[in-house]
Amino acid sequence: EVQSLIKLSEEIIERTRFSASNENKPIRIGYFPLAPMERFNQICLSSAKLREFNTIVIQYDANIDTEYISREQPEIGFGVEESVENYPEIEFLRLETQKLTCVVPARHWLAQKKELTYDDLAGETLYFPSRGNPGLTQRFCNYIRQKYPGITINAPSIFYDLDVINRCAREGRILVGFDSWSNIHPGLVNLPVTWNWSAPYGVIWQKNARKEVLDFMEAFDEALKSIQ
Repeated sequence: EVQSLIKLSEEIIERTRFSASNENKPIRIGYFPLAPMERFNQICLSSAKLREFNTIVIQYDANIDTEYISREQPEIGFGVEESVENYPEIEFLRLETQKLTCVVPARHWLAQKKELTYDDLAGETLYFPSRGNPGLTQRFCNYIRQKYPGITINAPSIFYDLDVINRCAREGRILVGFDSWSNIHPGLVNLPVTWNWSAPYGVIWQKNARKEVLDFMEAFDEALKSIQ
């Protein structure tokens, strides 16, 4: 607990140093363990203009509104397009397409397969956290329930986080995940499935963000277009 207080005090001091002017404040980029940043970082490093911006990466837990009241939230984050389709104040810029997979406990009999089919999943229960991507989850669950009633779907209203990952490994649950999670946990195997389910993955930010953030995203969009 003392270490947490020390860390918090250091964060407050750091933010105070940049409080005199918005122009000096670093752009806060939200780091989330299950949201890959490799593509984003590659684009940032490819652009001399983007390298001029002052940025800081902060860890973000979507399941906790705020760990400390004074902690500032990310100004730039990551998610799937369905996460923001009902939020008109949010902008989304696609980076890539993430395919839906099944994250299977290593001790499960399905973990020995290289690729799964709907028939393989008959009699199994799939967990698909719905908070943050309700549209995608609802469409997926409705399809499975109508077309493959032998597969049970559980869609709790929580965000994906490491607690969910650890619980699935501990309890032997099969989690609907994404193909970027190749090495997410030593006790889990991420397997492709012969279905056509995917979601656009990219960068999200507020439309009314401060000028520095908007300028950064404009430069990022230009850099992304130049390498596509």
